[in-house]
Amino acid sequence: MKNPLLNIALDVDGVLAASTIKWLAYYNKTNNKTLKYQEITRFDLGSITGLRNDEILKIFSAVWEDYRSMPTMERNLADTTQKMSKFGRVTIVTARTSDTVEAVEEWLKLKRIVYDEYRPVIIGMVHHPNPKESLNKEYDVFIDDNAALADGKRTLILRSQPWNQEVVASPPVYRVESVKEALPILAGGV
Repeated sequence: MKNPLLNIALDVDGVLAASTIKWLAYYNKTNNKTLKYQEITRFDLGSITGLRNDEILKIFSAVWEDYRSMPTMERNLADTTQKMSKFGRVTIVTARTSDTVEAVEEWLKLKRIVYDEYRPVIIGMVHHPNPKESLNKEYDVFIDDNAALADGKRTLILRSQPWNQEVVASPPVYRVESVKEALPILAGGV
């Protein structure tokens, strides 16, 4: 049995899966818009697009229906997550609507992502800046793209995205351009 050193919470959207890229393509096509990825400078898509949260989530549901075509954020995630598992217990902690839970789990299998537990945090139609807030004490480190997790209460390895650039990387917050870049931070025991 593995002796976990760290309890690691690993996010899916914007960290492992390039779902925002798929969301953006769907949004632009169905709304006759030309919004670019780099223009998504806030985590709250509604403040940029004018869409209600239920409309935003419906688009995410639609793009996850075709989970087989969902790209990864980077190459070799199977290898990277295998190496990550040597530093502790990896739990996929992802905020999602109930209709995407199975698709995401199938995508994780398809991409051979290595993890110990899959823990979807079911969200509703009302926007919540940090739906994972109740899990703070359960994990030693979060690997996520949500800047709301950078509150100084936990170690955050922030997967750099246009919507989290306002966060200054200073322990306990570490900024990375890829999940692979998180490995040396985890090796140091954060």
